[in-house]
Amino acid sequence: MTYRSDIVWIDITAAAESVLTVIKAHPGFGYFPVCAGKIDTVIGILTVRDYLLSRLEQPPPPLQKIVTKPLFIPESQTIGHTLELLKDQNVNTACIIDEYGGIEGFVTKNGLLSVLLSESCAAGVQHKHQLLKQADGGIVVSAQMSLDEVQALRILEDIERMPHEDYYTLAGYLLAHMDAIPQPGDSITVGSSTCTVLTMTGQRIDQVVIRAADISKNA
Repeated sequence: MTYRSDIVWIDITAAAESVLTVIKAHPGFGYFPVCAGKIDTVIGILTVRDYLLSRLEQPPPPLQKIVTKPLFIPESQTIGHTLELLKDQNVNTACIIDEYGGIEGFVTKNGLLSVLLSESCAAGVQHKHQLLKQADGGIVVSAQMSLDEVQALRILEDIERMPHEDYYTLAGYLLAHMDAIPQPGDSITVGSSTCTVLTMTGQRIDQVVIRAADISKNA
Protein backbone atom coordinates (compact mmCIF):
# COMPACT_ATOMS: atom_id res chain seq x y z
CA MET A 1 0.00 0.00 0.00
CA THR A 2 1.10 3.53 -0.75
CA TYR A 3 0.56 5.33 2.55
CA ARG A 4 -1.27 8.63 2.85
CA SER A 5 1.90 10.71 3.17
CA ASP A 6 3.30 9.24 -0.06
CA ILE A 7 0.19 9.41 -2.24
CA VAL A 8 0.59 11.61 -5.32
CA TRP A 9 -2.80 13.11 -6.14
CA ILE A 10 -4.17 15.60 -8.63
CA ASP A 11 -6.57 18.41 -7.84
CA ILE A 12 -9.81 18.37 -9.83
CA THR A 13 -9.23 22.04 -10.78
CA ALA A 14 -5.71 21.44 -12.13
CA ALA A 15 -4.97 22.73 -15.60
CA ALA A 16 -3.91 20.31 -18.33
CA GLU A 17 -0.29 21.50 -18.12
CA SER A 18 -0.22 20.79 -14.38
CA VAL A 19 -1.65 17.29 -14.83
CA LEU A 20 0.93 16.48 -17.51
CA THR A 21 3.69 17.78 -15.24
CA VAL A 22 2.61 15.39 -12.48
CA ILE A 23 2.43 12.47 -14.91
CA LYS A 24 5.88 13.21 -16.32
CA ALA A 25 7.36 13.51 -12.83
CA HIS A 26 6.13 10.01 -11.92
CA PRO A 27 6.72 7.82 -15.00
CA GLY A 28 6.16 4.59 -13.06
CA PHE A 29 2.64 5.53 -11.98
CA GLY A 30 -0.38 4.34 -13.94
CA TYR A 31 -3.08 5.82 -11.68
CA PHE A 32 -3.63 8.99 -9.66
CA PRO A 33 -6.40 9.85 -7.20
CA VAL A 34 -8.18 13.04 -8.19
CA CYS A 35 -9.31 15.12 -5.21
CA ALA A 36 -11.19 18.31 -4.42
CA GLY A 37 -8.66 20.42 -2.58
CA LYS A 38 -7.36 17.75 -0.16
CA ILE A 39 -6.48 14.06 -0.08
CA ASP A 40 -9.57 13.09 1.95
CA THR A 41 -11.98 14.27 -0.75
CA VAL A 42 -11.26 11.76 -3.51
CA ILE A 43 -13.57 12.36 -6.47
CA GLY A 44 -12.23 9.75 -8.84
CA ILE A 45 -9.26 7.84 -10.19
CA LEU A 46 -7.33 9.06 -13.21
CA THR A 47 -5.74 6.46 -15.47
CA VAL A 48 -2.68 7.85 -17.22
CA ARG A 49 -3.54 6.03 -20.43
CA ASP A 50 -7.07 7.44 -20.51
CA TYR A 51 -5.84 10.94 -19.83
CA LEU A 52 -3.22 10.89 -22.57
CA LEU A 53 -5.73 9.53 -25.06
CA SER A 54 -8.20 12.25 -24.09
CA ARG A 55 -5.64 14.88 -25.07
CA LEU A 56 -6.07 13.75 -28.67
CA GLU A 57 -9.75 14.72 -28.69
CA GLN A 58 -10.85 18.13 -29.90
CA PRO A 59 -11.66 19.79 -27.68
CA PRO A 60 -10.10 17.72 -24.86
CA PRO A 61 -12.72 16.73 -22.25
CA PRO A 62 -12.50 18.16 -18.72
CA LEU A 63 -10.88 16.09 -15.99
CA GLN A 64 -14.28 15.30 -14.46
CA LYS A 65 -15.26 13.39 -17.61
CA ILE A 66 -12.17 11.17 -17.59
CA VAL A 67 -11.92 9.97 -14.00
CA THR A 68 -13.57 6.74 -12.87
CA LYS A 69 -15.53 6.18 -9.69
CA PRO A 70 -13.22 5.41 -6.73
CA LEU A 71 -13.52 2.22 -4.69
CA PHE A 72 -13.20 2.73 -0.93
CA ILE A 73 -12.13 -0.22 1.24
CA PRO A 74 -11.72 -0.27 5.06
CA GLU A 75 -8.15 -0.72 6.28
CA SER A 76 -9.22 -3.87 8.15
CA GLN A 77 -9.78 -5.85 4.95
CA THR A 78 -7.37 -8.64 4.00
CA ILE A 79 -5.40 -8.68 0.76
CA GLY A 80 -7.49 -11.58 -0.48
CA HIS A 81 -10.82 -9.86 0.10
CA THR A 82 -9.49 -6.61 -1.37
CA LEU A 83 -8.53 -8.45 -4.56
CA GLU A 84 -11.99 -10.00 -4.70
CA LEU A 85 -13.61 -6.55 -4.37
CA LEU A 86 -11.38 -5.16 -7.12
CA LYS A 87 -12.39 -8.03 -9.37
CA ASP A 88 -16.10 -7.68 -8.55
CA GLN A 89 -16.03 -3.93 -9.28
CA ASN A 90 -13.83 -4.43 -12.37
CA VAL A 91 -11.31 -1.82 -11.22
CA ASN A 92 -7.56 -1.88 -10.64
CA THR A 93 -7.22 0.51 -7.71
CA ALA A 94 -8.76 1.23 -4.33
CA CYS A 95 -8.55 3.92 -1.68
CA ILE A 96 -8.01 2.52 1.80
CA ILE A 97 -9.92 4.41 4.50
CA ASP A 98 -9.54 4.50 8.28
CA GLU A 99 -12.31 4.23 10.87
CA TYR A 100 -13.12 7.93 10.48
CA GLY A 101 -13.45 7.80 6.70
CA GLY A 102 -10.11 9.49 6.04
CA ILE A 103 -7.73 8.24 3.36
CA GLU A 104 -5.18 5.89 4.86
CA GLY A 105 -3.56 4.68 1.65
CA PHE A 106 -3.87 3.72 -2.01
CA VAL A 107 -3.48 0.25 -3.52
CA THR A 108 -3.36 -1.27 -6.99
CA LYS A 109 -4.22 -4.82 -8.02
CA ASN A 110 -0.74 -5.40 -9.42
CA GLY A 111 0.83 -4.19 -6.20
CA LEU A 112 -1.26 -6.57 -4.09
CA LEU A 113 -0.51 -9.51 -6.37
CA SER A 114 3.21 -8.70 -6.15
CA VAL A 115 3.02 -9.02 -2.36
CA LEU A 116 1.43 -12.45 -2.63
CA LEU A 117 3.91 -13.56 -5.26
CA SER A 118 6.81 -12.49 -3.03
CA GLU A 119 5.36 -14.48 -0.13
CA SER A 120 4.98 -17.55 -2.33
CA CYS A 121 8.58 -17.23 -3.54
CA ALA A 122 9.90 -16.94 0.01
CA ALA A 123 7.95 -20.00 1.13
CA GLY A 124 9.09 -21.98 -1.89
CA VAL A 125 12.79 -21.63 -1.08
CA GLN A 126 12.46 -23.70 2.10
CA HIS A 127 9.85 -26.24 0.96
CA LYS A 128 10.51 -29.94 0.25
CA HIS A 129 8.46 -31.32 -2.60
CA GLN A 130 6.82 -34.67 -3.16
CA LEU A 131 4.73 -36.01 -6.04
CA LEU A 132 1.63 -38.17 -5.63
CA LYS A 133 0.01 -39.83 -8.62
CA GLN A 134 -3.77 -40.26 -8.59
CA ALA A 135 -5.74 -43.12 -10.12
CA ASP A 136 -7.01 -40.92 -12.96
CA GLY A 137 -3.49 -39.96 -13.94
CA GLY A 138 -3.47 -36.63 -12.14
CA ILE A 139 -0.31 -35.64 -10.28
CA VAL A 140 -0.51 -33.88 -6.92
CA VAL A 141 2.39 -31.45 -6.48
CA SER A 142 3.40 -28.82 -3.97
CA ALA A 143 2.47 -25.37 -5.22
CA GLN A 144 5.72 -24.11 -3.67
CA MET A 145 7.74 -26.11 -6.20
CA SER A 146 9.82 -23.90 -8.48
CA LEU A 147 8.81 -23.71 -12.14
CA ASP A 148 12.29 -24.92 -13.10
CA GLU A 149 11.80 -28.01 -10.94
CA VAL A 150 8.33 -28.60 -12.34
CA GLN A 151 9.71 -28.63 -15.87
CA ALA A 152 12.74 -30.71 -14.90
CA LEU A 153 10.34 -33.41 -13.69
CA ARG A 154 8.61 -33.31 -17.10
CA ILE A 155 5.47 -31.75 -15.64
CA LEU A 156 3.93 -28.82 -17.54
CA GLU A 157 6.68 -29.04 -20.12
CA ASP A 158 4.79 -26.74 -22.50
CA ILE A 159 4.11 -24.03 -19.93
CA GLU A 160 4.47 -20.53 -21.42
CA ARG A 161 7.01 -18.50 -19.46
CA MET A 162 7.77 -14.83 -19.88
CA PRO A 163 11.39 -13.61 -20.23
CA HIS A 164 11.07 -11.41 -17.12
CA GLU A 165 8.97 -13.33 -14.61
CA ASP A 166 7.86 -11.80 -11.30
CA TYR A 167 7.33 -15.23 -9.77
CA TYR A 168 9.46 -18.25 -8.91
CA THR A 169 7.05 -20.99 -7.83
CA LEU A 170 4.09 -22.80 -9.36
CA ALA A 171 1.88 -20.96 -6.84
CA GLY A 172 3.24 -17.64 -8.07
CA TYR A 173 2.51 -18.56 -11.68
CA LEU A 174 -1.07 -19.56 -10.82
CA LEU A 175 -1.69 -16.38 -8.82
CA ALA A 176 -0.40 -14.25 -11.68
CA HIS A 177 -2.59 -15.96 -14.27
CA MET A 178 -5.73 -16.46 -12.19
CA ASP A 179 -5.66 -12.71 -11.45
CA ALA A 180 -7.17 -13.18 -7.97
CA ILE A 181 -6.98 -15.40 -4.90
CA PRO A 182 -8.32 -18.83 -5.96
CA GLN A 183 -10.36 -21.29 -3.92
CA PRO A 184 -9.85 -25.07 -3.68
CA GLY A 185 -11.33 -26.57 -6.84
CA ASP A 186 -10.52 -23.60 -9.09
CA SER A 187 -8.73 -24.61 -12.29
CA ILE A 188 -6.65 -23.01 -15.02
CA THR A 189 -5.39 -24.40 -18.31
CA VAL A 190 -1.60 -24.38 -18.60
CA GLY A 191 -0.40 -25.51 -22.01
CA SER A 192 -1.84 -28.99 -22.61
CA SER A 193 -2.62 -29.53 -18.92
CA THR A 194 -5.10 -28.34 -16.33
CA CYS A 195 -3.96 -27.20 -12.88
CA THR A 196 -6.57 -27.48 -10.12
CA VAL A 197 -6.04 -25.97 -6.68
CA LEU A 198 -6.35 -28.82 -4.16
CA THR A 199 -5.52 -27.31 -0.76
CA MET A 200 -4.76 -23.87 0.64
CA THR A 201 -3.54 -22.38 3.90
CA GLY A 202 -5.13 -18.97 4.22
CA GLN A 203 -4.26 -17.15 1.00
CA ARG A 204 -1.36 -19.48 0.11
CA ILE A 205 -1.80 -22.29 -2.40
CA ASP A 206 -0.38 -25.51 -0.91
CA GLN A 207 -1.18 -28.35 -3.32
CA VAL A 208 -2.17 -28.51 -6.97
CA VAL A 209 -3.46 -31.41 -9.09
CA ILE A 210 -2.07 -31.44 -12.63
CA ARG A 211 -3.93 -33.45 -15.27
CA ALA A 212 -3.82 -33.68 -19.03
CA ALA A 213 -6.47 -31.25 -20.28
CA ASP A 214 -8.54 -33.90 -22.09
CA ILE A 215 -8.63 -36.09 -18.94
CA SER A 216 -9.80 -33.25 -16.72
CA LYS A 217 -12.60 -32.32 -19.11
CA ASN A 218 -14.06 -35.80 -18.88
CA ALA A 219 -13.60 -36.14 -15.15
